[in-house]
Amino acid sequence: MSNIETINHNVEYKILSFGEVLFDLISGKCFLGGAPLNFAWYADQIGIGISMLSAVGKDKLGERALSLISESGINPFISKNQFPTGTVNVHADGSFDIVRNVAWESIQIPNSLPKHFDMLYFGTSAQSSQNNRVILKKLLEYDSSHVFLDLNLRKDCYTKEIVIRSLEAASILKMNSFEWDVIRGLCSTTSIEDLMHRHDLEMVALTYGQKGASLYTPGNIREYNPAPVKTIDPTGAGDAFAAVLAAGILKKASLTNALTTACHAGANTVSKKGAMTPLPDDIKKQFLS
Repeated sequence: MSNIETINHNVEYKILSFGEVLFDLISGKCFLGGAPLNFAWYADQIGIGISMLSAVGKDKLGERALSLISESGINPFISKNQFPTGTVNVHADGSFDIVRNVAWESIQIPNSLPKHFDMLYFGTSAQSSQNNRVILKKLLEYDSSHVFLDLNLRKDCYTKEIVIRSLEAASILKMNSFEWDVIRGLCSTTSIEDLMHRHDLEMVALTYGQKGASLYTPGNIREYNPAPVKTIDPTGAGDAFAAVLAAGILKKASLTNALTTACHAGANTVSKKGAMTPLPDDIKKQFLS
């Protein structure tokens, strides 16, 4: 196993993003993505030092992924293994098939990984392999002030057990309205407040696509409904929202400001092609102290 070690010691890395690095295969073209990497991409843009823990294969796509990531400010802890780099076959109707038995299902923790981060970010998809469930359990034993769960429920990539265990581990939950419908069925709950009480959640962000989002904290609900924008490509919008919300929390911005800015980031992403798009300067500078 080899790791890319390109730590910039002038940057304080506050977030560890754990999970899949993969390519979406669309009409014969490859687009780098995976929710945890998209999240890292946007967190880096907003000025939060972020590390990425994942794995790629010893193949051309793996080299391409490492090259593209090295051009960003993301600090990669990305191992190479004997499996192919992850891919997703995206069909013309928008449906997709996640290819299995790939590199991101066998993530390893390098000895050089710090034992403290201000925030650990994870989702459910990466937990579809036994290896990664073991690795995540180890990461959850590290010293993290916040544990951010972005559900990202994908077909055949989660179980009730994975969802419940993830909720128990999290302090912050982000989900969309479809995922909330799933959670209500899995957890037999009818309200966000009940879900927060059951799983000791400090904060829940619920997104509604073009209709904005709500942010729940104990005894308080904040809502924001942005002006509509033309949707070009919704891919990555939720990841942009999550990253900017996380940045606002770590920067100790007001939660109203964090929610508003996160919604603007999501709207900016849907208005452009691709999951990893540049954030405008007004969003990048929103949490400058």
